Formats: sequence, structure tokens, C-alpha cells
Amino acid sequence: MKEIKQSWNDLMDRNEKIYIFGTGVVGQRLLDLIGSAGYTDSFKGFIVSDDRNERMTYGEYPVFSFKDVSEKDALVLVSVSDKYHKDLYDMLKMNGYTNYVNAIEFFMIEGYEKREEDSMEDIVDTSIVLEANEIKARDEIVAFFKKCDLPFDSGKPYQSFPRLGIIGERDTEKRIEMYRLFDYIDEHTELLDIGCNYGFLDMALSSRIKGITALDFSDEMISMAQKVSELLNISNIVFASGDYNEFQKSIPDHSYDAVFSFAVHIWLNISPEEYAAQLFRILRNKGFVFFESQTYLSDSKYGEFCLAIEKKGLEKVFSVLLCDDGKTERKMTVFRKGN
Repeated sequence: MKEIKQSWNDLMDRNEKIYIFGTGVVGQRLLDLIGSAGYTDSFKGFIVSDDRNERMTYGEYPVFSFKDVSEKDALVLVSVSDKYHKDLYDMLKMNGYTNYVNAIEFFMIEGYEKREEDSMEDIVDTSIVLEANEIKARDEIVAFFKKCDLPFDSGKPYQSFPRLGIIGERDTEKRIEMYRLFDYIDEHTELLDIGCNYGFLDMALSSRIKGITALDFSDEMISMAQKVSELLNISNIVFASGDYNEFQKSIPDHSYDAVFSFAVHIWLNISPEEYAAQLFRILRNKGFVFFESQTYLSDSKYGEFCLAIEKKGLEKVFSVLLCDDGKTERKMTVFRKGN
């Protein structure tokens, strides 16, 4: 993460004019990071591929069609992966842009902006009766959330943790129920969670599963998850921080009975075929992959990933649409390796 932060700072220092390609969640996060780093004056606006269905302003900033930007040498922070949308990068190149970068990795840079005290009121259910160690764990989470400005938190932690009364954007108990997780995992299951966030879902499952390896790119999230799991005496989860693409190289073949890939595939900068091959390799026979989309209607590659997983030899056994945060509809599909 330190290297990525340094790369970000170097980019900001080297470029006097900055654009962001895309006005979605990643684009907004990149704008926040530009502002917090003190480079707002260098930001000139957003670029989109088609101006017919886009607003011509986004907040206080202009939105340009890619055809209308004359400063082709300005830095363009592209908010989608070059593996996920190679056609977009080809379009930029064909139209004379010379200084565009895949900015997905910068999305995970943590900011450190103090939150207002009253923003904590709606993330804790104080009616939950807790043991002394659980109170310490809850307070650790609240203190962390007050301090850190993280990309997937918009007023609440991304995941809820019912045991501690932590209210999140996504309801952990509802996901467990709707995804029918206990139809496929049990006390013999060894699980890999790719992109575990705070690990609250894994901790909620830990008493009913053999072991979990929980991976996330954020050092800060993993550090907090480790502290909380230790306070709760959860000993069967190994939390690890790092890049999945490097981490998977160290995983022996047939290591896991289940793999969670929850709304993470677009961040991995990997093709559907590569991801399917990796999942097949690390999964044991009769094991399961739980594959969740981003926003389903706009996750244009989700179907391609699912098809690649099936072509690799995994059978689709269950799928469900879920809107657990009241805002975003996602699809989750379960695949099984072997019979």
C-alpha cells in the first residue's frame, strides 16, 4: 500500500492537468483523493465515452465527451480496469490520448479524515447486550471507523456485524440467509474469501466452519480485523493483506472447499478466463465458488465471468438476486466443481 500511495503522489506531482474518466463510484473516490491530497486546482473535469446519456456537469465539475477534450497529454485517471474494458483503453489511444493510467488500484488508498461524532449514532445498536471482550471489539471498530476514510464506507461500515451490534451498509445475516451459505459449507469446510473487507462476514461464519483464509488489499482493514478477531477469541481465521494476483500464486492446488468472490472481480485486473482457471485450480473436487456481481444491471462482464467459470468445468447450481442495502441489486451465483 505504501508503494501505491507513493505512485499516487508522484502522479499528482508530475501532472498539472488531471481528468477522471468515468463518473461512478470509483471516479468520485478518485476526486476525493485528489482533493484530500491538495490537488483540486489541477482537476479539470470528468470524461465519458458517450455524452448522450450523461450529465454535462457532475457536482461542480464539467463532464466532457472524450471527443471534446483537446489536452490529449493531460493525465487521465481511468476508473475501470484495462482487462475489464480493454475497448475503452483502445478508444483513448485511437483518439490521441497519451497520458492515461488504470487508476483502479488507487481506489483502495485510505484517507484519514476525522468523521463527525454524530455520524456514529446510526452504526451501533446499543440494545445488544455484550460481554466485556465484545464491548472492546465493538469499540475498536467504532474508533477505527471514526479515524479512517475508506473507499467502501458511505456513512456506515460496508458490512454489518450483528454479534456486536454493528450496523453496516450490507446486512450480513440477510446475505447468509439469501445466499443459502449453510447449504454448501459446514464444519469441514476450508474457505478462501477474496476481498474480505473488514472480515465481519467471515467472523459471523467462523463458529460453523473449519477454517478461513480472508484476504483484502487494505492493510488497515486487515489490521482492524485481526484485532477484533483476537478480542473475540476467533482462532480459525487467517487474515492476510495483499494483492490477490500475487497471493494466488502461493496457493497450492486443491487447497479450499469453498471460495467467496463477492463483488470483487472488477478490482482484480484479470480476464474472465484467467480468473476461472485460478478458481478451478485452488478448489477441491466437489467444492463451491460463490460469485457475486457488482450492480447487476451495469456489471457488463459478470455474464462473461460466469460463462468462463462454467466452461472451465464448474456447474451452476444456484443463483439469486439480492438488494440487501436497499440501493444496489446484485446477483450471486454458486458453482460446483465435480459431482
